[in-house]
Amino acid sequence: MGINLVSLLVGASILLTKTQVSGIVLNLTMIFAIATAIFLSLLILLCVKREWTLKIIDSGIKLIVYLSRGRWKPTKIREDAIKGAALFHDSMEAFGHTPKTLFASLTFSAISYIFTLGVAYLVFLSMEYPIHWGEIIVTYSIMFAIQGIPLGVPFEAGLPEITMTTLFIMLGVPPKISATATILTRILTLWLKFFIGFTVQQWLEIKAITVTNTGSKTEKA
Repeated sequence: MGINLVSLLVGASILLTKTQVSGIVLNLTMIFAIATAIFLSLLILLCVKREWTLKIIDSGIKLIVYLSRGRWKPTKIREDAIKGAALFHDSMEAFGHTPKTLFASLTFSAISYIFTLGVAYLVFLSMEYPIHWGEIIVTYSIMFAIQGIPLGVPFEAGLPEITMTTLFIMLGVPPKISATATILTRILTLWLKFFIGFTVQQWLEIKAITVTNTGSKTEKA
């Protein structure tokens, strides 16, 4: 969220320097920047304030009981939520004592984000369309911000492509180039990684089963 917030602000700054900029996209950028900053601040506070998290859980449970008019008493859900909150805070405290690990993960996350933007930029160049870096930064920042909103709707296939294409068009990119570049970029940044990850996962599972079977045969022998 921190990386995305910085990208939104940088993208908005770059767009403001352009002579022609879509007011809708600029407004969306600022809205998502403010929303991301608010949620990030709340998340940091919840990481520090354990009692606040417990109060939020109790308030949510009371709201559920009130809406169900007392017919549903989610005692088990409350216990699981409290255990999950305790595990979350214990993990945050553990990371707080290992700043090097946290710094390394943030660094590699930022590098991965930059490479993702670079893929989109190279795709546009391969189509002989010189796009501005600010347009790519803003488009991806808004897409990632929408992707982080917990709406209960899967946002991995279909919706990101529509969002990216629409934003590129609003920023002045021709519709055909926007759609083609979006599809090519998503193939490289999503589907290629998916199939590689799926293959590696299957190989690791087969390897684990093979090692287990070999160990069982050795023990029997």
